[in-house]
Amino acid sequence: MYLRSSSLERDRPGGSQRTPASRSKDGSAASSPSSSGPSPDATGKKNASGTKQFYSSFLNKLTVNKSSSTPSAPPRGGSLKVFPPNSPSPKSAAGKAKTSTPRSNVKAARSTPSTPTHRSPTRESPSPTEPAAVPTPPSTSKPAVGRSISHRSVLQPPSKFVQSRRLAVYNARGSEATDSKANTSERRLPADGGPPAPRAAQDIGEIEKACEGISMFQTLHRDDRRALYENMYRLEYEAGQDIIVQGEDGRNFYVIVKGNPVARVKNEDGEVVVERKMEPGGTFGEVALLHTCPRSATVSCVEGRVEVWALDRLTFKHLLSKNAFTRRNHFLSLLKNVNVLNRLQEYNLLMLADALEPRSFKAGETLIEQGNIDTARFHVIETGSVSVRIFSPEEKQVNRLQVGDFFGELTLMKDQPPTASVVAVTPVDTLTLDRASFNRLLGDEEVKAMFSKRLTGYVFDERRFRQSIRNGRKSIAALVNVGTNLLSSMMRKLGRTNKEVAEAVSAENLGLGMTQADLVLLKELGVGMSGVAYLCRLPKHKNRLVVVKIMKKSRLIRMNQVENVMREKTIQASFDCNFVVGYVGAFQDEQNLFLLIEYMPGGELFSLLVELRVLEVPMACFYAAEVLLSLEYIHNQGLVYRDLKPENILIDQNGHLKMADFGFCKPLRKGERTYTTCGTADYMAPEVMLCQGHDKAADYWAFGVFIFEMLAGYAPFESHSESDRYNKILRGTLVFPSGFDITAADIISKLCCVDKARRLGCNAAGSEEVKNHSFFANINWVDLSRQKLSAPFIPHLKPQAYYNEMPALKIPPENKADNISDKHMAQFAGY
Repeated sequence: MYLRSSSLERDRPGGSQRTPASRSKDGSAASSPSSSGPSPDATGKKNASGTKQFYSSFLNKLTVNKSSSTPSAPPRGGSLKVFPPNSPSPKSAAGKAKTSTPRSNVKAARSTPSTPTHRSPTRESPSPTEPAAVPTPPSTSKPAVGRSISHRSVLQPPSKFVQSRRLAVYNARGSEATDSKANTSERRLPADGGPPAPRAAQDIGEIEKACEGISMFQTLHRDDRRALYENMYRLEYEAGQDIIVQGEDGRNFYVIVKGNPVARVKNEDGEVVVERKMEPGGTFGEVALLHTCPRSATVSCVEGRVEVWALDRLTFKHLLSKNAFTRRNHFLSLLKNVNVLNRLQEYNLLMLADALEPRSFKAGETLIEQGNIDTARFHVIETGSVSVRIFSPEEKQVNRLQVGDFFGELTLMKDQPPTASVVAVTPVDTLTLDRASFNRLLGDEEVKAMFSKRLTGYVFDERRFRQSIRNGRKSIAALVNVGTNLLSSMMRKLGRTNKEVAEAVSAENLGLGMTQADLVLLKELGVGMSGVAYLCRLPKHKNRLVVVKIMKKSRLIRMNQVENVMREKTIQASFDCNFVVGYVGAFQDEQNLFLLIEYMPGGELFSLLVELRVLEVPMACFYAAEVLLSLEYIHNQGLVYRDLKPENILIDQNGHLKMADFGFCKPLRKGERTYTTCGTADYMAPEVMLCQGHDKAADYWAFGVFIFEMLAGYAPFESHSESDRYNKILRGTLVFPSGFDITAADIISKLCCVDKARRLGCNAAGSEEVKNHSFFANINWVDLSRQKLSAPFIPHLKPQAYYNEMPALKIPPENKADNISDKHMAQFAGY
């Protein structure tokens, strides 16, 4: 999209995420986001029994069943009352519960400057006057059958459900400041700026037992879980007090210690449609740990006293990111002590560190068996001790290994049976890696080179070589590398026509000396919290059509987005790729920033998906291949994209795809990770969601989701509740519709793999591994990279004369200029 929702939503720490209502699994238009309460069934009539069944299952997720973690398990304890949609709501013993403010309609929401005009947000951090929608029952319809589209087709206006398309989630570092303005009356914990409260100390076991069935806790490292439990606080509530309120932004996760709080769900008229009594050991509110989102129910202390353990989002994310960073560096230091690995570059060691798999063994259990190649693995001891024994012919202990020691390293180099057995003397925890993963991550050639160096005594020190470059010594290899980059850039230029080269060169200088008077604004393309995007004509440049994003400086300063906007401009200006939207120019005046980018007349790929519902396999394969080339280019520039989705992919005049919107793009060195949570919920990888640090592997996960959505018509992890969505993502639960292409299902399964070390594209081969998958068997990558292959859809184009005669858009002048200090103005230097 030209004016991303995400680049604007990142100002709000919670952002929003796509709701399943936005794109139903049959591809049909979903209900308007302004509707709430029980939704009509397939016939359009309200089904009371269906509503009762849905809300019953919905409230089951407020507590965790200790005996089973499956969604279909019955609730543990408590009573449930479900009221017909139009029945009078009962009054609690503490009096009438709070009612949320009526939801504003979609038209009103779209008319506000803070909301993009092309669609309205749902299930996002609401304004103070807009409570959360009550979840709708799941659809039972099947995906529609795909159909082909002829060339020169004209896209019709998108279906109504485009209005409720998901928006991006962005939790930036330093979001604590904006989080303080969240729309919530929920208590603030001490770690979140609240008053003192007792910490969890002796009740760790009780908390751990309550959290057994919650996916986000079970997928964490055991040290992370314990740290989180230890940092929970004990809170008390008296009769009549609300713990959480439906429609307000969530802040904390709760474990019930004492008392019986009551959960209630209300419809838009404030009537209670579901009521449930909860018991000690139950949990609720875990989604608030991941991002800011409206509560789906009100939980209150109706009688007596209720005591809970509470954990806030800031503590959750801080502890996870800190522990992940520390643990990764610890693993790296362990691997540096392994003799056979000490010739590897640090980037390769970090790849191996990420692939280490924790395992536990009981005392007396055999870790490695002499002569059994199936048990051959590399181990590093985290806790406990082991005995190394050989049988020749009698059993004999030859060594005793403790914490920090390692064994089995030679199995990484040679495919041969172990020459000794290793038995646990005490309970042992190890970090382990097998030879197959080792070879896949480093590549066979790298492994052979390592082995060759050890045999021949070749001692070329790559680290010393890199250090010499850092110290300023000249290097022939470095000069050759620079020359290669220049040559490849020149060849890309020479591959174009003279006209294209001239346009590309002139485009670099378009922003120099320009003012707003040089722009003829034709129509508004998008509105967001930080600015507006317009289709624009440039009379001084042969009436060239471009898109201009106008962003108010004062707003960027207020939302702390200056650094992101400056970085986005710098990154886009550096790109030179057929599959990335081109940079045209940029300039500024006293009040605004102006960013000019290439105009893409085909619009968003998402609009095409709306029109076709699902794509045929050849069409989806073509589009996926072009997106892969754009990702490959971005990664080769040392960047991670982090917001892949159909809305950010545009169609040019010839039907080819180009990646747009680089607000989340971030430079990363090899082996480096970033810990900022950002992206779109449906496309977010587990490691992003849990603040465990991510790199380009997160883009490959999103790429798998993208292929699935093109072929199925909906995202693979869509759900009617955030809790279900996150459970599916964290577990990597993929369910393919009947008749789904087998090769497509295979590549999606390998891309959406929770284990990053086994995820497609996350090894030494990188994007080549993805390209070589059978799903792309019919793609000629050389011709595709030169855009010589015909696109499956070509948009209908209006003649230039149409735009030349289009009247200029009248924009009323601002009444009062913003007063920006010299210190703040200095931040925009060089734009």
